[in-house]
Amino acid sequence: PPFTGITDPQGQYGFTPAAGLDRSMDPDCCDVTTTVTCMGVTIPWGAPGITSDTRGWRSVDLTGDCVVGSADLVILQADFGGGAWVCRSDFSGDGMVNAPDLAVFMAHFNHQCDPTVPEPDIEVVPTYMEFTLPPGGTDTQTFNISNVGDANLDWDLAETCPWVTVDPVSGTTGPAGSTDVDVYVDATGLSSGGHYCEITCTSNDPDEPTLVVLVYLDVLQVPDISANPTSFTFDLQVGFEDCDVMTISNNGIATLNWNITGGTTWLTRSRRPGAPTSTSA
Repeated sequence: PPFTGITDPQGQYGFTPAAGLDRSMDPDCCDVTTTVTCMGVTIPWGAPGITSDTRGWRSVDLTGDCVVGSADLVILQADFGGGAWVCRSDFSGDGMVNAPDLAVFMAHFNHQCDPTVPEPDIEVVPTYMEFTLPPGGTDTQTFNISNVGDANLDWDLAETCPWVTVDPVSGTTGPAGSTDVDVYVDATGLSSGGHYCEITCTSNDPDEPTLVVLVYLDVLQVPDISANPTSFTFDLQVGFEDCDVMTISNNGIATLNWNITGGTTWLTRSRRPGAPTSTSA
């Protein structure tokens, strides 16, 4: 497998897996600080016991085709004894292409590999969320972003409607890690009925760079009562009586069921002709 903990001079994991050893994408090789043991063969950089070196990073898979074979041997033979491309074939790191390099090469001869590069792998659960709210209501639910891959997962979220808010809006989730995302829904100003919104998740997952979480909101049809007036003042002499009228209105879009209760010995309720004391409107 690739060496994920080794960086080139630019700080990048710039290595392409190749048979036998990893190979730098830089034709001039690159500097590393490590020793390498691959398939039982140790590249002897530096003196015995030294655990780090800064000489070129090389691969016995000289053609980069993930097979150490005759085509690579032809290149090694061309570099043998010197030449302009000593860097690519000097496996022993002694500044020459000679017998020790041939020994390293032969130890890997016929090795093959299936290149694999560490990659993130995103999973989002759930991908559908449903809310039911009265007008002006709010609610919060959560979905989860997990990384089942073997490299860091970088992700960003964006909503397509103003009544949905997510937190956090971006993040980095490590291998085998997960992150909860809160979805806040506000039905203020929305008409009754169904509303849909998409939360788009973009990430560095190579095979699923974009995922969508669908949000459905059902704004309920509800009644909306108003009474006018909401208080009465009477100024009477002893033995006299008076009355006033209160109007009950339904400003909503569903049936309003209402009932009048209460009163005292000096206050009675009566309805105007055709106006019941309790009804649906």
